[in-house]
Amino acid sequence: MFTECPYCEKEVKIDSENYTCEDELRDRECPHCGQYFVYTTYITIHHNTFQAPCLNGGDHKWVTQRSSREQNRMICEYCSEIKSNT
Repeated sequence: MFTECPYCEKEVKIDSENYTCEDELRDRECPHCGQYFVYTTYITIHHNTFQAPCLNGGDHKWVTQRSSREQNRMICEYCSEIKSNT
């Protein structure tokens, strides 16, 4: 992840591992101007929703899915259910 240095406005890489909580102040030295700044991290999760008629009594929308292990199996584009294409 990258952020902008508040002093020189250049892009600075921020390590994105070992976060224990949000709103925790962390410090980082800018590799461009040498100034130290602090930052916080906010974690956001997004959910995308889609209609799935087959889960509500409608028909599946089957498409062929090819894989190296299983030949010509079918997968529903709505709900991801898998069936053999035999």
